[in-house]
Amino acid sequence: MLIRSFVYLDDYKLFSFSSQLFKGLTEHVVNFSSRSQGDERSREASPGSARLVAEIASERSSVSEKRFLHDHAYNLFEQELESRGGIAGVSELSRLVDFQASKFIKISGSAVVNDAQALRDMVVRFNEIVDSLACVTSLGRKLEMQEAVRQASQEVKDRNELARLARQLKQFTPQNLSKEAGLRMDEEYMRRLAYLLEHGYGDQLQMQVPVKAADGELVFSAVLKREALRESKEVLVQKYARLMEQRVTIVGIPTQAGAPVASLRMLDDVESTVKVVLNKSVSNMSEMELNFTGRMEREVVVDPVAIYVEVEVPGTLA
Repeated sequence: MLIRSFVYLDDYKLFSFSSQLFKGLTEHVVNFSSRSQGDERSREASPGSARLVAEIASERSSVSEKRFLHDHAYNLFEQELESRGGIAGVSELSRLVDFQASKFIKISGSAVVNDAQALRDMVVRFNEIVDSLACVTSLGRKLEMQEAVRQASQEVKDRNELARLARQLKQFTPQNLSKEAGLRMDEEYMRRLAYLLEHGYGDQLQMQVPVKAADGELVFSAVLKREALRESKEVLVQKYARLMEQRVTIVGIPTQAGAPVASLRMLDDVESTVKVVLNKSVSNMSEMELNFTGRMEREVVVDPVAIYVEVEVPGTLA
């Protein structure tokens, strides 16, 4: 059998969809919330999925306990979707046009984690990083040069030679070393690049899964809320790497598919009313944003509910 190790779970979306999928869920939540958590009657018998999800949504417990309960609530939610045929899998038979309608989909594959915040921080500190690398890797050479200058100061009487050696040692800086190695980038260029990244992407965290499909490879992109991650982004990357080898499963709703639509068409209105100016400004802003967030021709943007890794367990659980 398979159990799930959750990487990401959007609790708000889970219970919002569940309240609509399981009729009467809201009523169960109200009834359960009105009772004390210690009321043993709430534990009697085996409740139906709707009542169980409602009780989980209302459970007053610690954060870790809630996470375990929410995992089970999600499993019930996905089981209900599958029983109704309400979740479509992505396979080699899938086509881009299949994801232009709103429906729940499930994508599995090796993922790539794109962290705009981390990329921007690296750009801002890039020269400092390469300078530090040059300094650390050249420590032996620097010590040898210092020793050569010390010996020369005792043996060489030529002041010009001593000045030359001292100049060489003074120029042996991390900045000069990284520049000689061709690693250092232009400061103005890096500053401008960091600004564009901040303006265009902010602190966006994205997971992308490429999948071979009927009409070519498709890329499924899910923008993640950091607070819905089960562990910090740093821990996630340490465990799975940015280029994840482990197969992950994303369940969500496609919101955009294929190349972006043409820009908003505005009437050639000679009037300069506030509304006309505002509409034209929105159109121009939309075209500018496409340079940053515009979709690739074979990209599907997904609003994720859950992301998990399936783990095989031999036998069956009692």
